[in-house]
Amino acid sequence: MSAPEQNKELVLTASDTLFGKRDHAAAEEFWSEDCLQHSRHIPPGWEGLFNLVRALPAARRYDSQLAVAGHATSRCPATTSRTTGRGEPR
Repeated sequence: MSAPEQNKELVLTASDTLFGKRDHAAAEEFWSEDCLQHSRHIPPGWEGLFNLVRALPAARRYDSQLAVAGHATSRCPATTSRTTGRGEPR
């Protein structure tokens, strides 16, 4: 497996661990404590990201299968994702 493919797999695994499985303890191995967030509504560091996930309703679902490598030889895959369910009754 090439480095870009390995990176893509790592990003998918990390995203699914935190957002899909909500396994915060296991997800800590994937994020640096001082990771940079590019979303204004998420405080800096993994604590801000993890607290956001903790606050999401249990019915919220995350599809992490939409990862894309920015370029065929990219060492830094970019991700896009989809969430469904706001946790509100229908």
